[in-house]
Amino acid sequence: MKRNSVIILITLVVLVSCQNNIDQGLVVYFPFNANSADQSGYRHEGIVDGAILTVDRYGNKDCAYSFDGKATILLKALQMPALQDAQSISWWYCIDSLPVYSDEWGAGNMIALVDTAKGIGLQFGFRGPAYQSLGLDTWNWGGGTLLEVEPPMVNIWHHCVYTFDGTVHQFYIDGQMKAHSTKETQNGIPILLMFGNYPSGDQYFAGRLDEFRIYNRVINSSEINQLYNLND
Repeated sequence: MKRNSVIILITLVVLVSCQNNIDQGLVVYFPFNANSADQSGYRHEGIVDGAILTVDRYGNKDCAYSFDGKATILLKALQMPALQDAQSISWWYCIDSLPVYSDEWGAGNMIALVDTAKGIGLQFGFRGPAYQSLGLDTWNWGGGTLLEVEPPMVNIWHHCVYTFDGTVHQFYIDGQMKAHSTKETQNGIPILLMFGNYPSGDQYFAGRLDEFRIYNRVINSSEINQLYNLND
């Protein structure tokens, strides 16, 4: 009986430790549960313009945001890692169909982290054929592609993770690493975070977003799978 109690105690300690580890270095966290409030401790508050609450991947009401191709959420963000420093960005998205662009230079920004005054940033989303990429991209402010992957199936929630260790960029979809590169990033600290477009832009995203996180460190493959399997 005593041995079983020790095993249970060790298991609980491991579970608590794993949860603490997944929050280590977390500087932005938007669960999008009924509002656009940041839960990381820095308490950033997003300004919602047209985005509406919707069901998440589990069918929970008002636990994700829907963007109709002209909606955004914008905020000023503190404590962001510099673009050239170690970081990880995690989020969930779902689209009903692949984007159709009015011209081949069209794009749909899911996420933009930028400093418009300094002309630096990091953007994630879909881009048209003129960019000569696979379609689901990570790019510098101004358009230089860092990573590209084939867009996964539509009408399904997908988990995305971007990591950068100062040299290597990696992109994961649903727990699997799909692309990597050593392309040069821009230098500087983003001060604006935007969902659904980029500041002053007209390249809107149409779809749903949920569970957005930014870390000031590189999360490992075990932690990525933990996030992929984590319930809201």
